[in-house]
Amino acid sequence: MRKPAAISDIKATLSTVFRPKDLRQYLSVSLFSQKPRPQHVDMSPALDYFTSPKVAPVQPEAESLSAVEYPTAADKDTYYNARLNPANYLDGPLSSNPATRLRQMLARPGIVLLASVTESVLDVRKRQDLTACTKAAISGAATTASRLGQPDLAIATLNDFVDAASMVCSIDPTLPVIADADTGFGGPAMVARTVTKYVKAGVAALHIEDQVQTKRCGHLLGKQVVSREEFLTRVRAAVLARDSIPGDSDFVIIARTDSAQVFGMEEAVTRLQLASQAGADVCFIEGVRTKELLESTVAALAPKPVLVNVISGGLTPSFTTSEAESMGAKIIIFSLVSCVAMVHAVRAAMHSLKKTGTDFSTAQGMDPKAFFQVMGGSKIILKYAGKDATQEYDPIHPPDAITTNLPLEKHLGPVAPDTVEKVEIIITDEEKARQTRIAARPPLDEILNLHDFEAIARLTMADKAWAYYSSAADDEITNRENHAAYHRPRILRDVTRVDWSTSILGQKTSMPVYITATALGKLGHPDGELNLTRAAAKHGLIQMIPTLASCSFDEIVDGAQPGQVQFYQLYVNKDRAITKRLVEHAQQRGIKGLFITVDAPQLGRREKDMRMKFEAADPSEVSKSGSDGVDRSQGAARAISSFIDPGLNWDDLDWFKSITNMPLILKGVQCWEDALEAYDRGLAGVVLSNHGGRQLDFARSGIEVLVEVVEKLREKRGLSFPNDNFQLFVDGGVRRATDVLKAIALGATAVGVGRPFLYAYSAYGPGGIDKALQILHDEFEMNMRLLGAKTMKDVVPSMVDASNIHTHIVAVPGDRLYNSNCGSIPITGFEVYNLIHCVRLIDESLQHATLREIKNKL
Repeated sequence: MRKPAAISDIKATLSTVFRPKDLRQYLSVSLFSQKPRPQHVDMSPALDYFTSPKVAPVQPEAESLSAVEYPTAADKDTYYNARLNPANYLDGPLSSNPATRLRQMLARPGIVLLASVTESVLDVRKRQDLTACTKAAISGAATTASRLGQPDLAIATLNDFVDAASMVCSIDPTLPVIADADTGFGGPAMVARTVTKYVKAGVAALHIEDQVQTKRCGHLLGKQVVSREEFLTRVRAAVLARDSIPGDSDFVIIARTDSAQVFGMEEAVTRLQLASQAGADVCFIEGVRTKELLESTVAALAPKPVLVNVISGGLTPSFTTSEAESMGAKIIIFSLVSCVAMVHAVRAAMHSLKKTGTDFSTAQGMDPKAFFQVMGGSKIILKYAGKDATQEYDPIHPPDAITTNLPLEKHLGPVAPDTVEKVEIIITDEEKARQTRIAARPPLDEILNLHDFEAIARLTMADKAWAYYSSAADDEITNRENHAAYHRPRILRDVTRVDWSTSILGQKTSMPVYITATALGKLGHPDGELNLTRAAAKHGLIQMIPTLASCSFDEIVDGAQPGQVQFYQLYVNKDRAITKRLVEHAQQRGIKGLFITVDAPQLGRREKDMRMKFEAADPSEVSKSGSDGVDRSQGAARAISSFIDPGLNWDDLDWFKSITNMPLILKGVQCWEDALEAYDRGLAGVVLSNHGGRQLDFARSGIEVLVEVVEKLREKRGLSFPNDNFQLFVDGGVRRATDVLKAIALGATAVGVGRPFLYAYSAYGPGGIDKALQILHDEFEMNMRLLGAKTMKDVVPSMVDASNIHTHIVAVPGDRLYNSNCGSIPITGFEVYNLIHCVRLIDESLQHATLREIKNKL
């Protein structure tokens, strides 16, 4: 049997690791001498131990330390260092140095709760119920794997582990962090290098173990227990390296053995007894299965502190903290703190049920009916019961939907991932074809206008998403009427420099366009409305946050840049308390304008959307209403709008004024009489809109209503437009800067654009929105020069001929650009899919031709 390496052999090996100067300091120290060290250091993680050690007076030893006997100078074969005697750590406040702090906690009464860093140290310490007992953290394979993004830990270097541990230490520099079993491997030189690097990183302790293992993504693939002699050699090398650090280190050496699973408990205890004699500060035995084994282990290793591991699904039973402490353990590791807390919470709930009975009326926290009532969509919830419904849930719900809407008493805790049934995702032939079309998209530099994005989105979006985004009301005629006004440009004006910036409700914007509210942003892209938030900040636009956003309101506001202006679009809930909370919260978060939608007491028939049966769960605002009996076969629009109050009326505006100081704008005004009423009631403005042609079909376009409103308010109230005190906005059907300039010339302050931006990021992600906005900037620059206008104030009514605006000559079938979504442009890379698209367009044209033939015959 090979003997443990002698101290002289270890020192010789270490000479290959350290510089001669440092080595002389190492060799000047006698590890097993009886002479105590004269100094005691309270080190900081930021301190350079090798150049500027900070020396503090040694703490006086306590007169008595209970009945337990610790090694003394008389024990010739046992490591002894008087400076590290636990008696030196009994008195005084807890140190800010994590290693010293850990020794203080080990020497004093009470058990140390060690939270795995995979649970997140920061998260654990924020929890009020755990703050008092969480005293340390552990860093290792899982932390390093997540930090590196590497699937194979076998290729992770020591520096990788040290960097990961440093990251954990930075969360709270005073919290002792222990480097776990994925680090203390190798021969004496490697062990010594590991110790010194961890000490410099601010780590408090290190496991030195008797195994070699291979892991992948934190999961054990193979393990081999080394000999007793090699294990003791590792421990001695770690102790030597620790005690040789200039300035004296309190770094804690934890001897860990996995030999119980291979050689039995007797060998495991023997190994830890020898490791203790070699200088280990704490003993850690893996595989203790029963109360009796833990108690006998603690007794055999006394007075050394014993660490017990509580692992979900592992070999060690799930002892509670109090149970482990009563058995004599000094440190306990909870790998999944939240799950353990949840188990105890469920136990308490079950105990309560035994007292109250199983009637749901007395056991409110266990009633699934309440969950359905609050969250809505019981069919979809039951459909995915026990399964992972993430893909269905995320596009519809903000991330805070459950925590916001479900009462706290309904929260039972996190779900154990290994208990969730994974939903099998079947990729259909249609989806494969769609992915192929996505891969064949033309590059962004071939996109010339906003119509192009619509053409690409039509071929690359999922059918349900396209149906919801693109559907207009009934025959889809109204949204084509914005082309009935014509420009009257002026010439011979100096337009070397043109400026199309303006202000909306007193807020500056880079162009007379705002990003209007559009629902369910995640149907087109995982980041949903946050794509619009970021683009608005980058290009200097104002974003209107929708009530029915896929992202939460706070998530969108938090995603904005400092000083970025945002408006809020409100669907008024039947429950006024919910509406009041939303409005007050919006004002608190700095929203600069409240746009109240008034043209949707019921959402219109969107037949393209209705053909796609909406099976997903309801979004946040639907859930809050607690509505029931929604006909989900009528498409997404009907399914998500059941909470909207059809009883909203003019008298409610006084109530809105009483709960907020934000400017109030009515969104969806469609005649001059209502615009006049809004002005007389002191509102800040109106949005002239037919809901993008998605509500009442044959409702007039916003630009036609604009002409009428400007004329009548001038006649009735003597107003001229644009007007800072009562601003007019138009949205719906806008695809070009020329559409915007027509509206500005006719008296609008700005124009809302929505769906083109959805198409842009659905087809190309965030880069698509950037391209779309740059296209608008370029169009503004060109068209203002062609109009002969240097600034927005120079865009005047005489520049537009709107004499035919009321004739209602609809561009059907003559508006080929709209019909084809600009499909005639060359789209390199689409190949056969471009041909399919052309066939669809030809089919549409044939349908119109057939209608003409029928009309002629009649």
